[in-house]
Amino acid sequence: MERYTFRTVMMDVLKPIIEREIMWTFVPGNHDDDHSPWTREDLIEIYSLPFCVSAKAKTFNHTFTLGHTAEPCADSSVRIWLFDSGANSDDPKLRYTTFSAESIEGYVRMSSDPSLGPSAVGLAYFHIPLPEYEGVVPCCGKNALFDAGLAGGLVPFPFNYQPFTFLVRLLGRDLVAGCSRLNSGAFEAFSKQGNILATFCGHDHHSDFVGKRGNIYLCYGRCGGFTPPSNWEGAGGDFAFDHGARVVRVRSKEDVSTWVCTFKRDVEDFFELK
Repeated sequence: MERYTFRTVMMDVLKPIIEREIMWTFVPGNHDDDHSPWTREDLIEIYSLPFCVSAKAKTFNHTFTLGHTAEPCADSSVRIWLFDSGANSDDPKLRYTTFSAESIEGYVRMSSDPSLGPSAVGLAYFHIPLPEYEGVVPCCGKNALFDAGLAGGLVPFPFNYQPFTFLVRLLGRDLVAGCSRLNSGAFEAFSKQGNILATFCGHDHHSDFVGKRGNIYLCYGRCGGFTPPSNWEGAGGDFAFDHGARVVRVRSKEDVSTWVCTFKRDVEDFFELK
């Protein structure tokens, strides 16, 4: 691979989207610059590809407004917040790096910037789940990461044997998330600012649910990949659901909903975010 191979790959991935002139954007995950000839900073160039709504962004941590009107509207506009949730950590105990302090400070600062204009709701997107995803009981969907860990031999002794596995589930300790052991304070900042209705992440291929902690919905997006490591290269067992993608619809501040559209064109887990 060469330094800018990622550009060719992304063009292949985005080809059907670009051909249909659909606006899109991107935030990096923990594998996007793993052992690669390019740096994480190089990936910013992806924003220069056609129909990217983040074309003017200089960092993965940024925000913009979507809506049906030319100017931001308090009744129907959507404020999108994008964050780089980090890469693989050199310290295996930490698992991953996390949101930078600058990104959280920037979010807090921009939240009070009147030049952003009004919006009906705010939605945040990033790849690796926040630590606050752990222990959340799904309102719909399934947290199957613990099951995948059992199948893949990742659950330590004695919790991978009965009756300990039963006790883990009984106590709700099976509601795990593949998050960093570092807490960036992002969730606390979101809660204090009060301008984000829901967050959306990926990363945990065997989990796809909508949960809630405090006043913020914590959501996963459905795994859409068919190549490793989308299924832990087989070690995690079969998915508990069909491949697909999460859809979010905002009609007004009082009418926000989400569901999963599978590759079979079925609709699953319709849920109203109220």
